[in-house]
Amino acid sequence: MSIILASVYPGRVNPATGAYPQGEVRNETVLGSGDGTPYDEVWFRDISGFFQKIILDAGITPSGVADTALVSDYLTGLQSILESRLARGAREGCQAVRDGLQELTTLPGSARTADDSAQMFLAASLQKTINVAWTEGGAGNGGTPSTLLPLTNQMYRRFLVAKPDGTADICFDTSASAATFFADATAIAAGFTDATLYRRLSYIPVSAAPSIEPFSNSLSDWRVHYWGDSVNVAVPAPVNSASARLAVDMSAAIPPSCMGAAYAEMTANLVTSGDNARVSITTEGQVDRDPSGGILTLTITQRNSSQDSDLVSETIYGAWETNPAQQIFYRWWDSKGTTGVTAYSALVFRVSGWTDPGIVA
Repeated sequence: MSIILASVYPGRVNPATGAYPQGEVRNETVLGSGDGTPYDEVWFRDISGFFQKIILDAGITPSGVADTALVSDYLTGLQSILESRLARGAREGCQAVRDGLQELTTLPGSARTADDSAQMFLAASLQKTINVAWTEGGAGNGGTPSTLLPLTNQMYRRFLVAKPDGTADICFDTSASAATFFADATAIAAGFTDATLYRRLSYIPVSAAPSIEPFSNSLSDWRVHYWGDSVNVAVPAPVNSASARLAVDMSAAIPPSCMGAAYAEMTANLVTSGDNARVSITTEGQVDRDPSGGILTLTITQRNSSQDSDLVSETIYGAWETNPAQQIFYRWWDSKGTTGVTAYSALVFRVSGWTDPGIVA
């Protein structure tokens, strides 16, 4: 509810405009003429009610001291209300831009903390050097806690972190909760003392050189990442798995709990006409099914070789989510049974990129 100035004070406000759709406050034309907008209890109750509603909905107790630009109950209440309305895990921006072999820039943005208790803001782009010990700020300053150097060949987590006063920065860590960073003496001395003020933004693929592997982060969707060139993961000698599926280590191509996009190619040495081979590919949460059964999550099939010693291939495009151990699963079957797969048979995943949900640590 709110008053409409033109209705409450007819003839004493300027007509409604686009800037003031309820009428515009005006002064008296001549002191004492009574044609200006009065500042009376109705108007003051209308304004005061708005501010008191902020305090009420925020659930805070007024300090009893007048607000200033330094300390404001009203601003605190408004921030609390806005933060409570944000979706759990909300994030905007903060994409990663690979600037060089060791340099990476995080674009401006904001994100809720991992425990969803606060909102963090990165006001401007910030560049970090991944193979240098962390120091506060950008312009190529170090980004990794000193105890994690030298870097190794793995996926590093990129974090947005903040001080209690709201100052934000970027770091790289192997811990799911940025624990190495918050234990770092340089970070503590810089004021990063609240270990709840963090949010994992993405994974950064690093080689043992060390260097950041060529990749890009979509500017229109921060969840989407692309490899510079597809990364191949091979199961060079797949075996018939009659009783249970087998794990494929995808750590070179897909981060933990992310959805990888890939071409899956099976090659089988079908030595006799009529031979056939199948493979089912599943994620951890999907049902494990025998590929010879026909009811499968995904199946690649090759049948009826027309000649002996025929090396045949079949390819399909799909998306598979890795588990926290960066695995997906396959189950191979061919018509020769457990002894039928030769050294020429293979299963290869050609991964073009991945989608990161951004909530899983």
